[in-house]
Amino acid sequence: MTAIIQVTTSQDAESFINLPYVLYRGDAHWVPPIRKAERRLFDPAQNPAYRFCEVSRWVALDDDGKCRGRVAAIVNHRWNDKTGSKTGRISRFEAEDDPVLAHRLLQAAELWLRARGMEYAAGPLGFSNLDQQGLTVMGFDRMAALGSSLTKPYYVEMFRHEGYEPLQDWNEYRLTVPFTVPPKVKAIADAARGRFGLRLRTFSSLDEVKKAAPVLMSLFDKNFEPLFGTYPFDEEMKQYYTSMFLDILDHRLVVAVNDEQAGGKPVGFIVAMPSVVKPLRRAWGDIGLIDATGVWMAMRRATEAEILLAAVSPEARMRGAFSLLIECLIERMSARGIRHVETTAILSNNDRAASIVKEFTHERHKQKMCFIKGI
Repeated sequence: MTAIIQVTTSQDAESFINLPYVLYRGDAHWVPPIRKAERRLFDPAQNPAYRFCEVSRWVALDDDGKCRGRVAAIVNHRWNDKTGSKTGRISRFEAEDDPVLAHRLLQAAELWLRARGMEYAAGPLGFSNLDQQGLTVMGFDRMAALGSSLTKPYYVEMFRHEGYEPLQDWNEYRLTVPFTVPPKVKAIADAARGRFGLRLRTFSSLDEVKKAAPVLMSLFDKNFEPLFGTYPFDEEMKQYYTSMFLDILDHRLVVAVNDEQAGGKPVGFIVAMPSVVKPLRRAWGDIGLIDATGVWMAMRRATEAEILLAAVSPEARMRGAFSLLIECLIERMSARGIRHVETTAILSNNDRAASIVKEFTHERHKQKMCFIKGI
């Protein structure tokens, strides 16, 4: 008999964290997250989102203690205040291929959300748009990116069977880095530097990136405000997400744009990094097995990279800021032998991001989707 247990003990919490590492063992395309980071995500003392979110988790345990499934439910009051809705979030769903098990897990989350006044359940969605979100619907044969995720093919049918309907989808792209900057990009970048007064800012160390991070995260927060799943970040939230990326970045692939006509105000940036997927897979979620030297060597030898974050303010978009950023990245990646770039999940209706993708030879090779249901 499998019991659906609300997570209240450290043992249940570990079962919740460890399940994916069992389910995806042998899947050559799944990239395991760091267990320490997963524990931190669900620790109220470490994740500032708990100040405005209500959260509960469940695990499906056999009599022998084997975990067969899990699910989390989140009431994000800031998101609901922004949207004017009463929508709870289904998060971190994972389960064996058993429709009855999926029904019981999702039902537990839905009942909990309904008891808190929610009228809809949507997901998979995390605490924010920078967490894991969506189910994989295309690209099961492609390696997951560090800033994204891969889920089981049968999850979509499980959600549909429970009455969930499509709500939002995301695309992920594989870009080919040209050996030289395309003439169109260079011409627009020249105009940005010239009559539009935009100036590129590069960084000489991670310490410099760290000092600039609060301003860049504020820019990110402001420019993503109209998009699905987002809500205003306070300073603690900005610091929380900044700390997730800083230690593994290569400062040479972090580029910003300042507006000289506005006193040098930052108006755009892109954060990219060489792929570290291979050492992460070898460590299988255990940070103690991640050799810092091995990660450093992997970054130096990488022929692929990922774009983690990008934002440009509205007033700078029509003045060539994106082209200025792209020009710099192309030059730096080409010099390092990086031939391909993975994007993280881009909302299908995010035309600004799609316009950047079109500047490259590209392939849309992954798609994710989240769903919604009246409860």
